[in-house]
Amino acid sequence: MVAKAKEAEKLYREAESIYEKANDYESMIRLNLDQLDNLERAKHIFFTKSPLPQCALMIAHFCETKGAKSQAIEFLVRGGKRENAFVIAQSHQEMDEYAQIILKMDDRNPEEHLKIAAFYEGRNQHGRAAKHYERSDQFSKALKLYI
Repeated sequence: MVAKAKEAEKLYREAESIYEKANDYESMIRLNLDQLDNLERAKHIFFTKSPLPQCALMIAHFCETKGAKSQAIEFLVRGGKRENAFVIAQSHQEMDEYAQIILKMDDRNPEEHLKIAAFYEGRNQHGRAAKHYERSDQFSKALKLYI
């Protein structure tokens, strides 16, 4: 209640301090995004204190509204909204970023790699497609594209 009162008074730094003492990291992230416009602090809190899906989605929404598509993609994936991330990657020429995130976070997910491979194959980027077909255990298809 005290932190909300500080927010209402626009004393955001004090509110953040109170949220931190209460271990209310989700509110800290929200405050940094909505009031303080401090994406870096919000990301730091997320990675060090509160890697919850709902926090990732708050950050993704913020990034998307600011036009930071590659960061939005990362946090949509972290928030469990892979389909949304894939659509953004596809429509904003950010598939390399999406593929990199999937490789880093969930390397052994055949369905994800098949979607990425099909995207690259459709764009005649055979080397990239082959790499993802290989990760999805489609070895003969990968080999054909490598050749």
